[in-house]
Amino acid sequence: MKLLRFLFIIITGFLFLTINTPVNGEVLKGTVAPVFNLRTPRGELVKPFQSQKPMIISFFFTDCPNCKIELKALEQFYLNNGDKVAVFIVGTSFKKDVDVAEDVDAFIRDLGINITPLVDKYKDVIRTYGVSKYPSLFFLNSKGEVVFKSEVYSEKTISELEKQLKTVK
Repeated sequence: MKLLRFLFIIITGFLFLTINTPVNGEVLKGTVAPVFNLRTPRGELVKPFQSQKPMIISFFFTDCPNCKIELKALEQFYLNNGDKVAVFIVGTSFKKDVDVAEDVDAFIRDLGINITPLVDKYKDVIRTYGVSKYPSLFFLNSKGEVVFKSEVYSEKTISELEKQLKTVK
């Protein structure tokens, strides 16, 4: 009897932990986003999930034309709402024989963006979030739950962020 009770507790605990966990590396709306830490191009460690505010995580790569458009719009959104939301931009490069941190840093500097990028050199966070389209953006409430996800930038993306910001806690 004790063995059955023990197995029940183990199985129930396992099921509890797997509910709302990304499937096949894809983070879905309504799930808790995976926690990560990354470095800036200068090597400083950033821990985004220490923020007590809702947050936006935008994934980009350095040869992505739509990423440029989204990042510029996202910076303006952040300038208008930075007191209410944290914004993290996670960049990588698919170029051969380049220093990924230097490539991401140059890309952001050339755009004139004043949000410090985080560098996903080995694409571990990108894989964890299941990012396959760029830019990909996740809006998280203060509990770390995904309340909005966008896989392709459009003019509606920013208006949806504004809408979500009014309703999220």
